[in-house]
Amino acid sequence: MLKAFKYNIPFTSQLETSNKTYSHRRGLILELRINECSYYAEAAPLPGFSSELVDDILRQISQQHQQIQAAFNYHYPTDKLNHLYQDQDIFPALAFALDTLACQIENEHQEQSLSAYLFDDCQPELPVNALGTLNGKNDIQKIKTIAKQGYKTVKFKIGTDFDHEFQALQKIRSSFPALNIRLDANRAWELEEAVNNCKQLESLDIEYCEEPLKEVSVSGFKKLTKNTNLPLAIDESVTTIPFWHKLLPTTSFVVVKPMVIGQFATIFDIYKQVKYHQNELIFTSSLELIIGRIMTAILAMGLGSQTHAHGLGTAKLLADDLQSNSYITNGIFSLPKEGMAININTEKLEGFSTYNFNNGK
Repeated sequence: MLKAFKYNIPFTSQLETSNKTYSHRRGLILELRINECSYYAEAAPLPGFSSELVDDILRQISQQHQQIQAAFNYHYPTDKLNHLYQDQDIFPALAFALDTLACQIENEHQEQSLSAYLFDDCQPELPVNALGTLNGKNDIQKIKTIAKQGYKTVKFKIGTDFDHEFQALQKIRSSFPALNIRLDANRAWELEEAVNNCKQLESLDIEYCEEPLKEVSVSGFKKLTKNTNLPLAIDESVTTIPFWHKLLPTTSFVVVKPMVIGQFATIFDIYKQVKYHQNELIFTSSLELIIGRIMTAILAMGLGSQTHAHGLGTAKLLADDLQSNSYITNGIFSLPKEGMAININTEKLEGFSTYNFNNGK
């Protein structure tokens, strides 16, 4: 039996995208019950990145629930789900959740962790980046606190006021010479502006600058690479630009959000292309709850960079979760010993709006 629990959890502070502000994180927790065992997964489209909405996913599950349920009647449902994906345009966040359920079912009798089932060679833990601010309000003190917590990499959003941001970054670099600094420009700059800004940033030993160009093109990235030594990264281009793989000769990092990409098979294909072009693959959460973050971490441990931090430290952005443990200690994410069989607060889960797709809402 398949159920969905619809959550609506406040952010600790408002989330701002390029054109909208959000106060809550909305998503679905799926529960699949087979022979008295419950398996959980998460489908949470990310505002500003995903094309689908939570209610779109609910409608699609309602329309396709017989085919979905039929796939899970097999010991190895992944093949059946792949056929479903070929026949139907399944939303990415739903595909991510269904593949999460399928892997758990297939691993049920293996007596090993889910990460060991998916990958022959898997890291037991991952460095995680923290999130910093450049608003001038106690920026240095915030970085001191982050450093004391064990984080060695901090990510900053830039692109609003470059002169101010550059001055703030200069102060941070002067105070923290060993800190790994990564930047996300969120497609803020025209090409010439990006060239000038990236040239200035070279002096600060930046790990990489993500999505620098407002208009993404192969020629634009080639010109940027030719005129600056700053390492470049792509993120949303992976899901929004059909020719994204042609950018890889000009980039050093690719950032992926599994919840936005969807099917695990697609994520594995991305890994192959990234590896072929000798880029580093960075995994980041989609600000989802603990279930989605753990699955993202498992994928990162098997496919992600072994030398660079991943964006898994987003639990503190949520006012609540299904459990209090973030699994991060001293800037390191370590998987729970039980793999995906995490102890969630089922009472809290039952407090969400519940949808039973065998019997209606």
